[in-house]
This record gives sequence, C-alpha cells and structure tokens, in this order.
Amino acid sequence: MRSLAAPLLALFCCWPVALPSDDKPVVYTLSGPRSKLDALAEQHYGKLYRLVELNQRVHNYVSPMPVRKHEHPEPVYAESRCVGGKVLLLVIVTSDGAVISPHTVSATDSALAIPAAEYVTTQPYQPATLDGTAVAVVLGLLVDFTCP
Repeated sequence: MRSLAAPLLALFCCWPVALPSDDKPVVYTLSGPRSKLDALAEQHYGKLYRLVELNQRVHNYVSPMPVRKHEHPEPVYAESRCVGGKVLLLVIVTSDGAVISPHTVSATDSALAIPAAEYVTTQPYQPATLDGTAVAVVLGLLVDFTCP
C-alpha cells in the first residue's frame, strides 16, 4: 500500500566527513550556533569520527541532494492497526551517495523506528561536496508515515 505521507525531509544538520591518516574519519561540523540535534550527532557519531568545525566562509560546501524524488514510505501496521507518525533520524550519506548508519533521534511511535531506518537506507543521494570533492556527511532526516 502506498502512503500519502509527506516526502522525506532533509534538515539543516550536516557535517562533511573526510578520512585522515589515522583511519578515523574526520567530521567537519558547520560553524554557527549549536543545536540540540548537533549535540546529539556529536554524542552518537563522535565515538566513530573526530569532529572539526568547518567555516563555510572559507570552504565551498554543497549539501547532499536526493537523486530522485522520494517515494512515500509504506504504511506501518502493528497489532493489526496502521501506525502513523514521524521519525527523526541521523544518518551518514557517504561520498558515493549511499545512506548508512541510521540513528533514531525521536519517533512518535517506537513501531516506526525500524521501518524509517530501512526506508532511508534505500534512498540514494548525490553526495555533498567540499571544495568540489565528494565527501560523506551526517544528515538529519525526517520520515513521515501516514495511514490510508
């Protein structure tokens, strides 16, 4: 069944990722005021990446974009009832455009967390670029599930 849900929305929370010589990826946080979502991304991905602030006035940064218009996620059913709601995820969009490492930030219903993660990891992106080079980024995504 197709859902009438709003398409996946990209939020403003992005960080380019590069690979340093110590094999621990560097995550460049965008300069500016820090939000709660930024802090959560730092807490979750900071164990895997070294965080470095990126000054967009010095570097040319372009955010990742969906390759095609996102299809609406399929409705989710739990205990014979349709479950509607929203899920906010943090993900990594790799330098080749794959969406990996989904982390649920919030969900209006816990039954939606896994389907949302599965949905976003099937959506290819045009990768972000930093000074013209494709880079991986951490991105906040909102998935909206509706019932028919």
